[in-house]
Amino acid sequence: MSLTSDLSFSNDWKTIREIVQNNRRFLITTHVNADPDALGSEIALAEGLRSINKEPVIMNPTSISRHFSFLDPEQRVREYTEAELADCAFDAAFILDISRWERLGMLADPLRYCGKPKICVDHHPYTGGFSDYHLVNVNACASAEIVYDLLNYLEIPLSKRIAECIYVSILADTGAFTFSNTNARTHQIVSDLLSYGICPRTLYERLYQNHTPERLQFLGKVLGSLQFDCDQRLAYVTVSQAMLQENGMTPDDLEGFVDMPRNCRSVLLSMLFAEVAADDVKISLRSKGNFHSNKIALLFDGGGHTHASGIRLSGKLQDVEKTVLAEARKALSAFLKDDCAVSA
Repeated sequence: MSLTSDLSFSNDWKTIREIVQNNRRFLITTHVNADPDALGSEIALAEGLRSINKEPVIMNPTSISRHFSFLDPEQRVREYTEAELADCAFDAAFILDISRWERLGMLADPLRYCGKPKICVDHHPYTGGFSDYHLVNVNACASAEIVYDLLNYLEIPLSKRIAECIYVSILADTGAFTFSNTNARTHQIVSDLLSYGICPRTLYERLYQNHTPERLQFLGKVLGSLQFDCDQRLAYVTVSQAMLQENGMTPDDLEGFVDMPRNCRSVLLSMLFAEVAADDVKISLRSKGNFHSNKIALLFDGGGHTHASGIRLSGKLQDVEKTVLAEARKALSAFLKDDCAVSA
């Protein structure tokens, strides 16, 4: 590694190094429906620990989306069951890319009461009461950036495999280096990763250009139902369970769909309402410019970044859509009013 670790955001570095040095078995986990940053961070950390003769076990509350399975060709990531966790017998746990208990799903309570040291590694704002030790840097472009710093601090050399995982994580969480969280250090880290012989073109293709013809046809149907509101500043689509089933799709197949309407010149906020199960609705939000989608997400106990956030609500699809759209309209109206006042 050619970069110096950024240690400025935590006082727990030394303690975490001692935990790693003095223990052997580590549980590594992340939030439900792990995204590429979460998975890449987990696998990179596990590979690093394995290289210094530790025994990491990656166990997640939900299975890996098939769209991201290329990150785990050896299928080392386990899905949580009570038996799997009991068999793990870990000494300490790393909890990545997450700062809220509920996003651990079925793993939340077993980890809460495990009595083992818990280390949170994340770039989202920390909500408190989650872990014993924290490496939380809200200025990092991805959780993988913090994993990069941690491996560097622990003097664990990178490998091509680790570099690939960190690269994919950063690629995904920066929107292929287009989001506002992309900065000079992002590119410095990527420059270092490239020195390990990774192929950016191949990794981009695996992440973004590896979909089936059926999924692309389904995207066309979803976009065909696109609706605009707030003088075309708001664009949204709704996908029901019936629509998924009729087209042989799953909620996993909706990955990235919400980004498409944001490409419209006038749109400040793009939303996707997905009925992932009966009375279970996932809302994805994307924004641009100075409009921050996470302000809407926080109203419903959701979260995320300023321009990419999410909400999960129980209720009928139509009712959830009506409620969230009402708040989105209010937020956009207030934003546009303030923007006009500033411009005047």
